[in-house]
Amino acid sequence: MKRLSLLLALALAGGVAAAQAATTTHHAKSAKLKAIHAEGDVVSVDAAAKTATVKVNGEEMTHPVKGKAAAAELRKLKAGDHVRLTVMANAATGEHEYISSIRPAMASTATAEKKPAPAKKKY
Repeated sequence: MKRLSLLLALALAGGVAAAQAATTTHHAKSAKLKAIHAEGDVVSVDAAAKTATVKVNGEEMTHPVKGKAAAAELRKLKAGDHVRLTVMANAATGEHEYISSIRPAMASTATAEKKPAPAKKKY
């Protein structure tokens, strides 16, 4: 998970640097995309524009949300929600294109509160 988070942060930083260097960005329709899975916190959502701003590893990213299921889920989210998302990135450049899946993150068993062990009986 740490490795994925680092990869996502590096890809985001590279995308920002590339966007600043180029005055216009043309996305090839045939560009191959790769999925990047991550968890983060919702900063803001714009259901009308179908965009989401999510903070992942301290970095904020704003991307369009594509797909009917993802757009429907977007309407249910609010700032502060912890989410799992899939970002589609250009395989060649690593530049993020769009969010294909976004949903509330479920508490894992590792982070869920555990019940205390029952006291041992003395005989």
